[in-house]
Amino acid sequence: GRAAGELALFNGAWTQELGMSALDLNRSQITEYYDAMFNTYFGRQNYQGTRQTIDWVHRIRPADGHLVTLGTEAWSEDFKTDTLAKVDVSNKAVFADHQFNVAGNFFMNYGVRLDYHQAFGRQFTWKIAPGYMITQTGTRLKASYGTGFKAPALSQLYDTASGNASLHPETSRGWDAGFEQNLFGDKITFGATLFRNDIEQLISFANSPPYRALNIGKARTEGVESTFTYRPNVDWTLNASHVYTLSQDRAASQELLRRPKHQGNLGVTYNYSDEGDVGMNARYSSNRRDIDINSPYGRLDVKSFSTLDFFTNYKLNPNVTVYGRLENLLDKDYQEVYGYGMLGRTAYAGVKAGF
Repeated sequence: GRAAGELALFNGAWTQELGMSALDLNRSQITEYYDAMFNTYFGRQNYQGTRQTIDWVHRIRPADGHLVTLGTEAWSEDFKTDTLAKVDVSNKAVFADHQFNVAGNFFMNYGVRLDYHQAFGRQFTWKIAPGYMITQTGTRLKASYGTGFKAPALSQLYDTASGNASLHPETSRGWDAGFEQNLFGDKITFGATLFRNDIEQLISFANSPPYRALNIGKARTEGVESTFTYRPNVDWTLNASHVYTLSQDRAASQELLRRPKHQGNLGVTYNYSDEGDVGMNARYSSNRRDIDINSPYGRLDVKSFSTLDFFTNYKLNPNVTVYGRLENLLDKDYQEVYGYGMLGRTAYAGVKAGF
C-alpha cells in the first residue's frame, strides 16, 4: 500500500509531496531434489519480507522554463526464512534534478543523488541529458549519460539455499542517444534510441556448483529501442515498440543469463468517452539463456513466448476511477525464469482515488 499527499503553494510554483508505502511479502518455494555433492536435501522453503518507505519531494519553478526537483527518501527492509533469523538493512538518500531551457530549442536536464546504505556506505550517482528540438521538421534529438548503483537484495545475500554474503553492489555507467519524429500533425510519432551500459560487479547466478548468487566483474548490455505511435483521431491510439539487446559477460566472453535479444509490444487503446477507455496489449519475448542444474551443460534455452492483455478504465468523477485488467488472456503457459511458471489467465479490478 501507498499513501501520499500533495501541497501546492504560490499558484503552483512550489509543490511538495509527502508519501509513505509499505510492502509485506510472503512466498513459499518448493525445490524437491537431493544434492549429493553437498549432502543436502532442498525442500519447501518459506520466505517473509517487509519494506517501509517514506519520501518527501519538492518541485519548484523558480522561473519560466525551469523545474527544480529536490527530495529525500528513506527505506528499511527485513527478510527471514524457515532456517534464517531476521536480517534487515536501511538506506537514506537525498537527490536533486534540474530541467531547463538553455537557449532557443536547446534543453538540458541534470541530476545528482547521494545514498547512504547501511551495508555499503555512501554512493554518489549522477546524470546529464541534453535535448534539441528542430521545430521546422518536428524532430526531437535526445541523449543522456549517467552512473548507477544497485545494492544486493537481502535474499541474494542471505538466502540459505542460494545467498552469498560476500556480494558487492553493482555500479554502472551508461549512455543513450536517439530521436523522435512527428508527422502529419502529430498523428504519427516514431523514434529510435541507441544505448549501452557497462556494469561492474553485476549480480547474477552461478551455473555450476555451488549454485548461488555471484558478481560478474564486467558486463555490458547494448542495443536499440524503436517506438511507433499512430493516432488517427482523438479516440484511437496504436502503439508499437521493439527492443534489441546484446548482453555479454565480458570476463567469461559469454551471453548474460535471462536477457532476451528481442522484446516487442503492440497495443491499441480506444477512448469511447471522456470518462472511459478500453484497450489490448500484446507482448513478445524471444528465447533466453538460463540455468538448468540438472543438465550436464548447466544451461538451456527458455522458449520464446507471447501474451495478450486487456484493460479498461472508467472515471466515476474527477477524483475516482474504477479499473479492470485481464492478463494472459489466452492462458498461455510460459516462463521468464526457468523452473518458475508465470500466472495463467488472471483478473484484476480496483478503484483509484485522489483527493
